[in-house]
Amino acid sequence: MNTWFRCYPRPWQLPLLIWGTTLLALLAGMDVLTHQHPIFLIPPFGATISLLIYLPDQSVSQPLPVVVGSTMGAFAGSVAHLLFDGPWSAVAAATVVLVALARLGLYHPPQVALSIYADLLHPGLWFAWGLVFPFTLVAVGSYACCSHYITGWPQYPRRIAHDISRPS
Repeated sequence: MNTWFRCYPRPWQLPLLIWGTTLLALLAGMDVLTHQHPIFLIPPFGATISLLIYLPDQSVSQPLPVVVGSTMGAFAGSVAHLLFDGPWSAVAAATVVLVALARLGLYHPPQVALSIYADLLHPGLWFAWGLVFPFTLVAVGSYACCSHYITGWPQYPRRIAHDISRPS
C-alpha cells in the first residue's frame, strides 16, 4: 500500500480535522438556511483550512496573510469586476493580487482564487468584508485558541524569534 496514504492523516491530526470540518460544515449550514443565496461555502475556504491544518508554521498560514491577504484578494477581484468584465479582468486581478500581496508579505495562496471567484462570479463588494474577512478571522482566531488551550495542538501563530544582538 502507498506509504503516503498510511501516514496521512496522522492520529494527532484528528482534532484538527474535526475543527476544519466543523468550520466548513457551518458554512454549508448557512448555505442551506439561505437557499444558496449568497453562497458561503466556497473552494478557497477549504484551501485555507487545509493550509492551517497541515502547514500552520509556514508564512502562508500566519494570521496576517490569511486574514488581510484573503480579504484584499477578494476585494481586488470585486473591484476589477466593477471596472472591467470578463475572464481577462479576472486574470489581471489575480496577477495584481499575486504580485502585490506577495511583495507586502501577505501571500496566502487562496487569495488568488478568491480574486478570481469575486471577479467571475461577482458576488458584490460585500463578499470581501461580509464573508471573507469574518470567515478568515474566525478560522485564525479559533485555531489560535485551540493552540493555546488544547494540549498537543500545533503552536499557532508561529513565534518569531527576535535577534536583539547588534552587529559590531
